[in-house]
Amino acid sequence: GKRDRERKAAAAQGLDASEMMDDAFARGTHAATQFVRRHFNVIQWVVVLLIAGGVGWQIYSWRSGKTSAKASDLLMSGVDAELARVGEPSGDPDEALATPRPTFPTEDERLKAAAKGYGEAEKQKEGSGTSILATLGKAGVLYDEGKFDEAKAAYEQVRSSALAQHDTDVRLRAVEGIGLSLEAKGDSDGALKAFQELEKSDESGFATLGLYHEARVALSKGDKPKAKELITKVQEKLAKDRSAFETGSYLERAARDLLAVIDPSTAPA
Repeated sequence: GKRDRERKAAAAQGLDASEMMDDAFARGTHAATQFVRRHFNVIQWVVVLLIAGGVGWQIYSWRSGKTSAKASDLLMSGVDAELARVGEPSGDPDEALATPRPTFPTEDERLKAAAKGYGEAEKQKEGSGTSILATLGKAGVLYDEGKFDEAKAAYEQVRSSALAQHDTDVRLRAVEGIGLSLEAKGDSDGALKAFQELEKSDESGFATLGLYHEARVALSKGDKPKAKELITKVQEKLAKDRSAFETGSYLERAARDLLAVIDPSTAPA
């Protein structure tokens, strides 16, 4: 090793800077060539595997993207059906352009179409975000159909999903659905527990929504003083959080209507 270093140092003596660079480059190229010759078969297979892996990844990405696109389309078909109108089309082309929503002859057909879209989207890439959102939509349809046990089970499936652990909106919508399903089944105490979970959330909108639902449950139990106390808190929170550009939310109108039922003297003339 010492002799090798001495020979290399001797070879470089008397050379200027550019010649030393050329000398180093030549020796490096020679070493690389020798390495390639000795390991040509291994390098050849590595290159083949890299090319095959790249092609495989491109095919996988294409198929995955195509599946995701199909799942999204199916999800939106369920959403479109759920938001569709019921009744006979007016036939007015201007109205069709202004509100390009589908129309179904009956409520049952609208719900069946929504359930079909959500169900098919749910089966695409099970466990994915799109699939979980489809389950959430399906739960709402089951609730509208009066299938409260099935709706509750679907909402619980969403709440325990990986998406719900990372998306607060999805998790709290599922909690609200569980509470509504329990309330519809006559389990007021169970529903109240779910709505209190909403109230304790860090999301101000959902916290206020939880209070509103608690007020409804209190009224259904005949406890008007408690219901009035809760709905007053709702109105105070809404007034505090209202944007200067906001004209009035759905929850604000619903709270005003509920207070008028609890205390008719508060109703507008």
